[in-house]
Amino acid sequence: VSRGGGRSRRKRAHAHQETGEAAEAGGYGERAGAMAREIGDRWAEAAAALSRGTILRDLGVIDESRGFLEHSLALAKESGYRAARGDTLLALGRLEAEAHRADAAARYFDDALELAQKLDAPSKVVLAAAYRATLPGGDAEAAEQTRGRLEERLGSRDRMEARFVLWQATRQPGHLEEAHRLLDSLCDAAPERRRE
Repeated sequence: VSRGGGRSRRKRAHAHQETGEAAEAGGYGERAGAMAREIGDRWAEAAAALSRGTILRDLGVIDESRGFLEHSLALAKESGYRAARGDTLLALGRLEAEAHRADAAARYFDDALELAQKLDAPSKVVLAAAYRATLPGGDAEAAEQTRGRLEERLGSRDRMEARFVLWQATRQPGHLEEAHRLLDSLCDAAPERRRE
């Protein structure tokens, strides 16, 4: 079993997840996790658990998703994999927000924001601030200022997600219009078979 084989399966899981093919994504994610455990690669195992947890969250399987995401967070902390830790904190925040557990979601988003600032990870800073702004007590104005300050350093997908989440927080139509424009641009750049 090679490290590349597990990485390839994680990438396939992510691609299937992004295109709405949950069953295929889950299968690749499960195999990637098994391969990572077999070769003792804790970073890859954390990434695979994050992928599985995110897929399950998107399917609405909250408790099982939480288990995978908490496992990913524990592995990321144990192994020092700070990027996976930040991604997992964001994923846990989203999960708890969707489960209507605002206090838990706020703690995860706050932790994700703090870590993203330490890592100088602009997309994660913006997304953590935007998601936090959707919760009671969130500061949409500060999140908007953060987005404005860092937007040039974000990729199109992260800019689209940030704008959509800020629209959720503020209901300002400009955010939704920009998110839609960015989505159209991403779809236009996608391979023909993925544009539907």
